[in-house]
Amino acid sequence: MLVGVYLTYFVVSPAIGLLLWWRRSPGFVPYTFSIIVTLYIGLLINFLVPTAPPWLAADAGYLPPLRRLVAEVLNHVVQGSFATGDSVSLDYS
Repeated sequence: MLVGVYLTYFVVSPAIGLLLWWRRSPGFVPYTFSIIVTLYIGLLINFLVPTAPPWLAADAGYLPPLRRLVAEVLNHVVQGSFATGDSVSLDYS
């Protein structure tokens, strides 16, 4: 269930924006502006405080081993759906 909630991040916001646009709602412009501002604030924070995701830091030995639940669940549903993401590695040499 939690993986489903996680996946709504990629669907719900664009769907709401599309619905507002389709209905020609006056709320479309403020909604779109707030989504874009939020995304750029997140991008700025990632540039100012660059950190590795916990699973990648664990793979590099900086954290104890972690289970990637979203990857496990989605790989169970669609085999190999996280294969590309698992091939990323850190090289600190």
